[in-house]
Amino acid sequence: DDIYARTPQQVRIENVSVAGAGDTGIYIETYASGITLSHVTVSGSRGPGVYLDASTRNNRIVDSTFTDNGVPRTREAIAIDSSADNVIAGNQFSG
Repeated sequence: DDIYARTPQQVRIENVSVAGAGDTGIYIETYASGITLSHVTVSGSRGPGVYLDASTRNNRIVDSTFTDNGVPRTREAIAIDSSADNVIAGNQFSG
């Protein structure tokens, strides 16, 4: 709990577009919690569109669009690494 108290909490990222990232489109760092991505568009990232790193929790990825991410590295639109109690809803995925 001490580590969570010193890391980003309750951050909202809304109405943002990320295109052509050389690696991950949006990276949520270890122990971040309560992060909300809403109405976000991530396209053409060489790595995952969004990466929830280890020990993140209580995050929301909602009403967003993910297109052609992970090419040519064959990665996913949303990578979840040892993260808990997240909500992923109302998103559109293609490619």
